[in-house]
Amino acid sequence: MTASIQAAPVRGAGKDPASLVTALLGTLAFVSALLAAFHGGSILMGILAGAAAVCAIAIWARILTGRLPTVAHLVQDGVIVGLLALMVEPTARLWGVPYVWYELLRVTPLGGLAAAGVYIGAVIWGMARWREHIWHRGGIFLFLLPLLFNQLLLLGSTPRIEELGWRLVLKADICFELWRIIGRAAVLLLFTEVLVVGIGYVMDRRWLKEWRMHALILGCAVLAATTPQIADFGSTGGGWLARPIAVAATALAFAGLWGQTFLVTGVLLDAFRNRRPSWRIGSRHWRSGAVKGAIYAGVFMALVQVAAVVVAHPTAVWLATVLPIPVGAALGALLFPLMRTIMESFDGSAPFFDRLRAHGSNPWSYVSGVILGVGVGWALGYGLPHAAPATRFLVGLLIGAAGYAGTDLARDIWTIRQGVRHRLQDWRVYALGAGLGGIVGGALAWYLDAGQLAVIGQKLMAYGTVAQPAQAYVIYPLFSKWGSIDIGATTGGARLLFGESLSGVINWSLAAPLFSVNLVLLTALFERRLDPLRNLFSADGVTGLVEQAIRVLRWGLWMAPIIYSFLKMAPDPTWYNQDGAIRTVVAVAQSWNLAPEQFRMWSLEVFLGLLAYDWLRVLIWFDHMGLRVATLVNLSFVGGDRLDERLGRWLGHSSRSRGIPEGIRRFATWAPLLIPFYIPRGAEWDQVWTGAERVASGGQPLLPAVSTLLVGYGIAAALTLPIGAYVWRHHQRRPATLRPPGPLSVANGVYTVELHRDGRGYSRALSWARPDFEIDLSRRPDDPVSLRGKLFYFREADNRPWSLGQQPLRVAGPDYEVSQTSPTSLRIVNTVAGIRAVATVEVGDARPVEIWRLRLRNLEARTRRIELTSYQELAMHAAGAYQRAPAYNGMHVGTWFVRGLGAVLAQNRLLRDAENHLSRQRMSHEVAFHAVRTGDGVELLGYEDSRPCFIGDGTLRDPLALRTHQLRDPADEGLLYAFDPVAALRVGVELPAAGEVEVLFVDGLAPGTDDAARWIASITGRKMPPASELKDVLARRRELVEPRKPIAAEPGFVFGEDGTELALTPHTGRPWFHVMASPLGHGAIVGNDGEMFSFAGNAQQNGLTPSGLDALPSQIPSQLVYVADLDSGEIECPTFVPYRRQDARYDVVFGRGYVVYRMSRGSLELELTSAVVMDKPAEVRVLRIRNLGEDRKRLRVVPYAQVALAELPQDTRWTGIEVSPEPVSSTLLFASHGNDFRRGWAFLAMSLHCEAYETMRSRFIGGDLRDLSDPCFVQFGGPDAGRRDDGLRCAALAGSLEVEPGGEALVSFVIGQTPTRFGSVELAEAYRDPPAALRAIEEARAWWEERLSVLRVETNFPAFDRLVNDWLPYQALTSRLWGRAGPSQRSGAFGFRDQLQDVMAFLPTWPELARQQILLHAGQQFVGGDVLKWWHVSWQGRTGRGERTHASDPHLWLPHVVARYIRATGDAAILDERTAFLEGEAIPPGRDGLLISPRPSREDATVYEHCRRAIELALDKRGAHGIPLMGAGDWNDGFDLVGREGRGESVWVGFFLYGILADFVPLAEKRDPDSATRWDAEASSLRSALAKMWRGDRFLRATMDDGSELAIWDALMPAWAALSGAVEPEQALHALDAALQRLERSNLIQLVEPAFGEDSEPYPGRIADYPPGVRENGGQYTHGASWLVDAFVELSQRAAAAGDHALAARHRDRAIEVWGRISPVDRYHDGGTDRYGLPPHQQPADIYFGPGYEGRGGWSWYTGSAGRMLVAAHAVLGIKVENGRLAVPDDLLTPKGALEVRRLLHRGRDVTPARPRNTA
Repeated sequence: MTASIQAAPVRGAGKDPASLVTALLGTLAFVSALLAAFHGGSILMGILAGAAAVCAIAIWARILTGRLPTVAHLVQDGVIVGLLALMVEPTARLWGVPYVWYELLRVTPLGGLAAAGVYIGAVIWGMARWREHIWHRGGIFLFLLPLLFNQLLLLGSTPRIEELGWRLVLKADICFELWRIIGRAAVLLLFTEVLVVGIGYVMDRRWLKEWRMHALILGCAVLAATTPQIADFGSTGGGWLARPIAVAATALAFAGLWGQTFLVTGVLLDAFRNRRPSWRIGSRHWRSGAVKGAIYAGVFMALVQVAAVVVAHPTAVWLATVLPIPVGAALGALLFPLMRTIMESFDGSAPFFDRLRAHGSNPWSYVSGVILGVGVGWALGYGLPHAAPATRFLVGLLIGAAGYAGTDLARDIWTIRQGVRHRLQDWRVYALGAGLGGIVGGALAWYLDAGQLAVIGQKLMAYGTVAQPAQAYVIYPLFSKWGSIDIGATTGGARLLFGESLSGVINWSLAAPLFSVNLVLLTALFERRLDPLRNLFSADGVTGLVEQAIRVLRWGLWMAPIIYSFLKMAPDPTWYNQDGAIRTVVAVAQSWNLAPEQFRMWSLEVFLGLLAYDWLRVLIWFDHMGLRVATLVNLSFVGGDRLDERLGRWLGHSSRSRGIPEGIRRFATWAPLLIPFYIPRGAEWDQVWTGAERVASGGQPLLPAVSTLLVGYGIAAALTLPIGAYVWRHHQRRPATLRPPGPLSVANGVYTVELHRDGRGYSRALSWARPDFEIDLSRRPDDPVSLRGKLFYFREADNRPWSLGQQPLRVAGPDYEVSQTSPTSLRIVNTVAGIRAVATVEVGDARPVEIWRLRLRNLEARTRRIELTSYQELAMHAAGAYQRAPAYNGMHVGTWFVRGLGAVLAQNRLLRDAENHLSRQRMSHEVAFHAVRTGDGVELLGYEDSRPCFIGDGTLRDPLALRTHQLRDPADEGLLYAFDPVAALRVGVELPAAGEVEVLFVDGLAPGTDDAARWIASITGRKMPPASELKDVLARRRELVEPRKPIAAEPGFVFGEDGTELALTPHTGRPWFHVMASPLGHGAIVGNDGEMFSFAGNAQQNGLTPSGLDALPSQIPSQLVYVADLDSGEIECPTFVPYRRQDARYDVVFGRGYVVYRMSRGSLELELTSAVVMDKPAEVRVLRIRNLGEDRKRLRVVPYAQVALAELPQDTRWTGIEVSPEPVSSTLLFASHGNDFRRGWAFLAMSLHCEAYETMRSRFIGGDLRDLSDPCFVQFGGPDAGRRDDGLRCAALAGSLEVEPGGEALVSFVIGQTPTRFGSVELAEAYRDPPAALRAIEEARAWWEERLSVLRVETNFPAFDRLVNDWLPYQALTSRLWGRAGPSQRSGAFGFRDQLQDVMAFLPTWPELARQQILLHAGQQFVGGDVLKWWHVSWQGRTGRGERTHASDPHLWLPHVVARYIRATGDAAILDERTAFLEGEAIPPGRDGLLISPRPSREDATVYEHCRRAIELALDKRGAHGIPLMGAGDWNDGFDLVGREGRGESVWVGFFLYGILADFVPLAEKRDPDSATRWDAEASSLRSALAKMWRGDRFLRATMDDGSELAIWDALMPAWAALSGAVEPEQALHALDAALQRLERSNLIQLVEPAFGEDSEPYPGRIADYPPGVRENGGQYTHGASWLVDAFVELSQRAAAAGDHALAARHRDRAIEVWGRISPVDRYHDGGTDRYGLPPHQQPADIYFGPGYEGRGGWSWYTGSAGRMLVAAHAVLGIKVENGRLAVPDDLLTPKGALEVRRLLHRGRDVTPARPRNTA
């Protein structure tokens, strides 16, 4: 098959009468083929069916593809459909079991019609989807499907199965049972093998060669074939072992049955997901089914057998009769955790026994059980089952309400008595619990009357019967009448349960597709959009249908026994117990219109008709299963989710939350299956039975009741017609363009390659460690203009380069084509510059490997030498992981270059191994590789694995590596962490005259480096490197090389005279970024490359535009301002991107709250100034255009912004954004109404008159491979109207103006978001004009000038001054407190400890800010004292989604900061401020944390009480040594495995807590003397415990769960030993000096030493995921290191207090030395910016100290170290605030090391003390 890049026909283009006639003829031929197949069985009908099929396919091929199929394809179609018709046996029974062998080759008329319809439909659908005919083997497989179905039916023919088994054992005279096992195994083996092998062969024309998969199929078939005998074994025997054997045998039998079912259905589902059958996936399918089946059957049968034993014991029965309430209470307490676990089980649930342990460890589960048990015991004891239905319902309602709401109430009363609470929760909590529990209880009590209890009891006792006389078990899967199948005789409870489960999967196979379609319809209805319906006709839509159908089919395995046991048959008709949705509606109408007796007779007559008319039976079955049952079940998903969210909001949750317990959700799902159904009994049954026989015999008019029912069906059908017409009309109104074909794809089940027709593509593979986890090996081109892919560049000498694919260099020869030549191979052909390149891409048989064979033919008669460079960006993670956190993912990927293999290997430290226990889980060793074969005219010239080094300041259309020819030398081998990894290999190819050379590349994913080396060697023909040599290469470390150095003739940057502006160019090693934000949370992050990312309220979840912030100049800018010269046609931007002109001058200025971009080229100068409005949610920009020439300029100005309103553009792609233009006011508005974090109307407005606008990005950019450097809209002043909508939105406005020679013009823009559309229009209008915009910019500058003028210091180091006075507070405010974002991390959330630490920096200058933050954080505490570790604010402005964890320190930062706030301000009144607590779900046992959406509590308390609870929580959670428990980590979140089991202790938290106790005891003495006394004693005890953690030269960092000691060097330990006051100064100094000897380097201070790795003992947790020396793992993590400064200041103060002023001075000198070591002030000398790479006006979060990247700056801006370094600077200077007054030390002017203070200003007043006389 060939799928080329040729232009596609336009769907819907042929709507002329001739086209309609053609479509009608095609449909008529289709129907004729189906009718001929239905009436088949003869050669004539076979010929007719085949001929009609050929006509139908030919006509539709012409319509859909514009051409006819080949003759071979038409012959195939005719033969297959003709044979299917010929196989029809008119007398065959529907779903009949074959009794003679030849019946295996026959089908029923309906089967022939279905098979022909499936085949013809598949061919037509394939042409519509891919514009190609299906392959021959695909047709053969479709032909074999009915035969495979017949083979399955053979399992129901015991004689044939026995005969088959007899023949397979060569007619050996053995027992019948063994014959049956062998016969069944043979049938199942053949069926599964044909299915699995056939699917694999159809997908890629390759046979399944994995012996393990064949072994799995064989073992699965044998076990499944043996399951009836296993179940029979559990139904025989006697004695006390009989019941345990029954349980074990049932579990084993179900494991076999479910395993076989899951394997077959899983393989089918994988096929629709384009995954070839493989052992790794197949084994997981089987294991999943086997485990679930064993647990289901084991638990079910164990309960039944225990119940049977109890019921059989007279004493137990007597106790239950005499003492029903105590017995009920005991049974309730015993069974409730188990019953709750069972009820909550569903697809995707956590492992059964994990949930059972969690519920069993919750004491309130037993309270619920006791309450419910008492209620049930009382109800049974007093004869409730015999009461009237209304009475039963009322009593059940009360019992259920008590069970749910009563437990909540009891728990809250208990906590009140314990002093944790002082009041009950909101009444809604109890009301909802009572309502939901009452509904469940009432429904159960109403349903379970005495008769139904007796029926259920009898059925359960039947399951509990160990052995019984054999009884036949025959089912009728077709509408309960046809297709009888003998399940096998039931010989006891085990066999009965097994038979019912088997019957369930058979019966539900017909209903499953109805559930799928119903779910789609309901989804469309609830979402009120047609996309789910449209999606039905796509590959994804079909896959979704199949997924849901398979899910429902699997439900039958466990639902059947439940339905058979509990379904209630009602002899009296009512409106609700008549099968079918439409029938129910008609019954409702009849129950209103008819008298009770008349209604009874009407119902009886309908039932008679159901028995008499087969067509009515079928109609009602579809009505019942497809409409009523499917709708009610699916409503629990679609509607249940919405109801759940609404109830959550009603309870007070501000973000999406669950209001309905999971068990009740599942009850609502399955209860519809047990709605009673009407079936006459006694005389009425005889009446309908005989009446049905009479009516069926013929000659009777249609029954009146049936006529009435048909009217109802007719009305329902009539109502669907206008709906269908609306859907069709809406569909027809869509643009008449055919979406270009999706990427071509080849796969082998474990590895997939996708290739777009322009040459872009990527690979993904199943993880070796976790086969259900799929990894993108290379980054996918997730944006239509993204140039990512498996790229190949060609270059000859200095000629213009070209690429193999049309992208990225936009060069396509006349023969360019991307096609699929087979199911396993793709081909790219491109002839350029006299070289014909033909690339074939193939995936391996079973290994995750792809092979690229590039055959290069020289079409010229001269020898030529070209350079061929491959390139791909490495991901090595799931798509969502690296797309949402690219910097975080990239830093964990290490790459090796191995010259002996010609390969780049890559490994991601974030990937986990197969260990499920988190404490033992380590890094997966799987390795991706990219290798090339050398020799035979191919020579390896170089490689590159750093993306910035390859691309440089260009793009993939013009990368630095192509411009300079410079790559890494192949001799440079070993490991490198590039932090932005790629794999690029360059080879030189010698092409002989008119000759050809093949270059082979291989990519793949191996379990480890050794496997990768072996695979590469075997595929490329290389000699395998010796193991020692390979080990040596892998152990080497390479140096990280920066892509560019600052231009020598042009200073990289310069600060303004007062330090408040940073002037620079775009030519920095990495882009330098600048953050602007307002107190309202509106802001932007801008780069010196010109990238601008705007956000509102939540920088992560509500980016107004996408974030293109990158480690190199932006590849896809999200915002641009274009200026097009209408005379010359040239287009410019004031920013470096997108044009990157070498003949232009670019300048950038970063200021406090603003940025200025300048571009000068020729006679045009552009200046764009942007600032965030400080008191409005908007950002204003002013473009100043200067005409430096002698001619008037006519210009078009186009502001452009891609609109996201989410974290990623794909989150709102297609359906997430509403567009509302206001062209009259030059404003475009956008809203995302489903955003849970921020809602409202975003806008972009312009001062110029709007001449054109566009909101579809595809139309803005246009076709012909355009991108943002040459958009159609800018060039022509309007959109490319012929482009299809790619689902991405943008805001683009066009306006024109003229600028006189020597003149200038101003154009202004404003971007922002307000909650309402009116507010946004009003705000846009307020700032749209240039004067208003300029005024806003000046006001922003003035705001920052005033805010940062409160406290200013002047020293002999200007770099120190500008950091302390301006940039550290600016960074802490904009990036941490307001924007909560930086270029590498867009948090958007508040961190409980994070922002509390940040505000301490503003105690001297803005204490009101600290007070506000304290009150905000106090409101994030739960009543138990723990807090949200982090949280997002919801769109309502309240606490939204957050994480509740077992971390040991976040809650303690509240009392810590409160104490310091009071000390600084004297504002003790804050302790009496009241804030509410939060209510939320508790963390389940075994979990470290839980993402929740809490609600506000009625419980509130003073800030003092909030602090007290935090302290008490820490005191309550101490370990064996008296040290606080580590929990899920402390300040260093990476220590998450230290105390995961609940025993590990954090010595650092011990010091922290000691300091808090010391601070809080004085505050508590007056208001809470008892706590003060106790805390004082606890502090003494804690001090003693901490002293025992001393190990001669250091304090332990922690003790592990197993008691081992974590005795690393950690900067926190000596720092906080000093700061807390828990140790004497001498010991603290000893610890500091010893630690700094190990941690201090020439240009940084490490946080810990040594760095951790996966082999570290003890293993602390995820800190070891970071590469050595990165972030907390051995790098300078500035926040933690900064406390060393404070520690030396503390020791200095204590020395001064002791009178040792010389020692105090030495300590203070050391403090300023440490401050300078970790600050950025000295990192820009002697080319320091090259490796460091970060801007000088912000404090970096971290600086790396790993091999090859020592001194590299890590993440910028978003870091708590900005505030910490400001606090430390003030401490070094001795500046502090006490009781609201600035305390200036007398020795302020005394030199502190090399630092000398010259002046100190406070609120504009000079407060510098007099210079000491002995100071020069």
